[in-house]
Formats: sequence, structure tokens, C-alpha cells
Amino acid sequence: MSPVSTQERPEPALAKKIEAIINRGDAAKAFWGIEVFAPARGRTLYSLNAHRYFLPASVAKLFTTAAALDLLGPDYQFRTVVGARARIDRNGRLLGNLYLVGGGDPDLAGCALPYTPEEKEEACDATRALDQLAEQVAANGVRVVAGDLIVDQSFFAPEPYAPGWAVGDLLWGYGAPVRALSLADNVLTVTVEPGEQANDRGRLTWEPFTRFYDVQNQTWTAPAGAETQLYVRRDPGSRVLEVSGPIALDQKPRRLRVALEEPGEVIGELFRQALERHGVRLLGGMAQRFAPAPPFTAEPGAGLPVVLAEHVSRPLIEDVTLINKVSVNLHAEMLLRMLGRQEPPPAPIGERPRTPLEPPARRADGSAQAGLGVLRAWLANAGVNPNDVELEDGSGLSRSNLVTPHAVMQLLKYADQQAWRPLFVESLAVAGVDGTLEERMKEGPARGRVRAKTGSLGDTTTLAGYVQTTSGETLVFALFLNHRALEGKQAAALVDELCAALAELPPTRAKTEKRK
Repeated sequence: MSPVSTQERPEPALAKKIEAIINRGDAAKAFWGIEVFAPARGRTLYSLNAHRYFLPASVAKLFTTAAALDLLGPDYQFRTVVGARARIDRNGRLLGNLYLVGGGDPDLAGCALPYTPEEKEEACDATRALDQLAEQVAANGVRVVAGDLIVDQSFFAPEPYAPGWAVGDLLWGYGAPVRALSLADNVLTVTVEPGEQANDRGRLTWEPFTRFYDVQNQTWTAPAGAETQLYVRRDPGSRVLEVSGPIALDQKPRRLRVALEEPGEVIGELFRQALERHGVRLLGGMAQRFAPAPPFTAEPGAGLPVVLAEHVSRPLIEDVTLINKVSVNLHAEMLLRMLGRQEPPPAPIGERPRTPLEPPARRADGSAQAGLGVLRAWLANAGVNPNDVELEDGSGLSRSNLVTPHAVMQLLKYADQQAWRPLFVESLAVAGVDGTLEERMKEGPARGRVRAKTGSLGDTTTLAGYVQTTSGETLVFALFLNHRALEGKQAAALVDELCAALAELPPTRAKTEKRK
């Protein structure tokens, strides 16, 4: 008799449950990739196509956020500065340009991060940070800017979109352009409300208020009980934004999140207004800068160039939580480019031997390519085969991304060994409670027991993370569903059934058994 390797031995009862779910009806025609690992048992409980490529959708954010926590640290903070390269005369006149310099802060507004239903409707002035920066500029004695306001975006390479993003994505907030200086998720939130009576024109407002777009209101009020069907049209490169369609008389306000095609121009306009509110007059115009420039380091009175104002972000872990719970694409893309500003870490990651970093085409320049190069080297150090992860972006929006379920499993197992593991797990959505899982698994054994990252893109539904069984055991899982003909809600329901099956897994009785 010889012992059977527990690393390779599946759990028959669990396999039977899983296969009954994935072979039901149209689900059997789809392409499934599944891996379930039990750390306490030291073995894989179920594996199906785990080494095949799948489109990961937003599960790709796990790679970006884990790497950021490991390489930057949970307490990392982003820095946005206002600086000058010319002197200020005794009359408060800045004899040159004023620079607003982006530092990759994904949450410059500093608003409450919406994880739960209670927080979603909290009002927030997205221009608050700009107002605070303008107040500091005035406090440092500037009354007049003789030159221009330069919105400096050079911290990131000028590549707002990733390969594999669909043209249709670029209209909406989830496809907002990536810049080093961003505000309010680079989104214009258009609110549509019905008129006073049927046939009246609908009412439109938008935030932040800007004249960047010529917003044309083609909506009308339909009778109470009618279907609300709102449409947004903006041709690529156009600044005409047309909102059309009926809104029912008894319809609550509808919010449409439209991408700002050139957020730097809007931020410049809003900052100029903030300066004026604090008594600082700008004589010149406004322009954006994308070419790299020397940093602003000196304090007022210590020479040039000088820092006149500074905004420091919240700790990185708060933004990681937003990304993993709510799945904000822009923030994940900004984190990837932030990785692209880093040189390879000088010391080994954890206790694993380092592998040489393959130099990206452009190193430490804030490009997506540089970020992906750093991410690829980090994955090798984390025990993930880099050939199992072919990413084109940091958010999962690209249709060109390919990942194996096993790579996700290895990533989660690596995270389990790190000091930041509790923060990472807490950053994930909780089934039936918050984030993108708030409306899923609201009943049954998986509620409150699953913490995971969701993914949905076209005919793809994915979920990966951790589940605590009813007996208290923790399982690590990756569930991938590609090429489905099922509706999105049907596909999500199947994945949720799989989570329930994992949650009900009975406790282990032995780690090995003898083969007769």
C-alpha cells in the first residue's frame, strides 16, 4: 500500500455538485474553467480547464491591486502639487506660468468611497481638493498669474486607452480616459428628471458643471407608467453630447455616467474658477503638458522651482478597496501606470528568489507597457507563471486579456502568505452585503461567507476569491465562464450556485488515505 497524493486528489461529492450545475441546459455549451483549493487540506478539491486561457474580465483587477499592495504598500499616498518656475514679485504677481501637476491620484476629489447602499447617495463636491489647492496658492502670496495655467499630465505616458477596448466603451464612465490628473473618475454625471407633466421636455443637470460638452437635451416626459428609454450620443472627437428619449412622469431621477474625453481641460477650467474664488487672477490661457519636466521640490522662499500647494491622497488601501469592491476601471488603470513609474524592487519579495526584470520598452515612464513589465516580473516572484497571464490593461476591460484560472489561484495563495493579506481580503466584495456582490447570494449559505472579485464582459462571467464554509474552513476559488449564450443574470446565478456548493462543503476527516 502507498499513500495517495492529497495535492492531486479531488473531492468526489463536491465534484458531483459542481458538474450537475455546469452541465445543466445551456450552461453545458459554455466554456468553464474552475479551480478550488483547500489550504488546510493542502490540496486542490476540484479542477477543470484550470490551465487553459480565459477572458478574465474584471477579475484581472486582482493582479493589479495585489501587486500595488506588495510593491507600493497599503499606506502609500499620491501627491498632487501646484508649482511655479518663476518668481513672485512683491505685489503678488507670479511672473510666469502656474503648473497644476498630476501625481496619479485616482481619488483627487477625496469623496466618501461608496461600498455600501448607505454611502451611495452621499453628496460630494468633486472640486473640493481643487478649492483647497487654490486656497494654498493664495496663502503663499500669489494674487496674479502673468502666464498660463499648465495642467501637467506628464507623470503618466499620454496613452488614455488600452488595446482591446471597444469604441463603444469610450462613451461611458467605465471607459474613461486615463490621465495622471483625474477628477470625479473623469466622468460627467448627467441627471435626467421628468418635466411637470406629460410631453414636457425632460430636465437635465450635470456634475461637475463644465462647458466642455455642448449638452443637447432631446428628452421628453412620457405618461406615468410608461417605459423610460434614455440614449446618449457623442461622436468620437465631438464635443456635442446629445441626451434623448422618454422619461416617465413617475420615474425617479436617472443618472448617466458619461466619460470626459479630455479631463485635463475640465480640471483646468475648474481650477481657474477656484483660483478666482480665492482672489487669484489668471491673465493667460490654459494648456496641457504631456512631455516630462523636472519635478517641483522647493518650498516657498527656498528657490525655484517652488511648490505653492500640495494635496496628499488617502492611503492606497482605501483605493484598492474601492477597486475590488466596486470595480472602478479608471482607478485600476491608474494603479497599473503607477507601477509603471517604479523601478524593480531592490530586495526579494517575501522569501522567494527574485527573477530578473525584463526591461519594458519604456522603463519607469508611467506607461501601461512599463506597468505590465513590472507586473510580469512581480508575478514570477510571486510564484505565478507569467506565461499564464497575458494582460493588455490593469482593469480587465480589454478583450485581449487572457488568464488561466490556475494563475488566479496562485496569486490568491501568494496573497495568503503576505502581511497585507487581511487588508486584501477585506477589500473584496462580500456576498449579499456590499460592492458588486451586494445583490447576489442574498439568501443561502454563501451570504456573508464569500469575499471575491467579480467580472462581467460580453459573454464572460467570472468570480475569484475566498469562501468560508459553514464548518469554518477557508477555500480559495477561481470560477471562469466564457462563451456563454446565457443572459448575464442567469450566468451569475449559476456561479452563485457554485459558491453555495463550496460554502456547504463538509469538514475534512483526514489529509491522506491509504490505497489498497
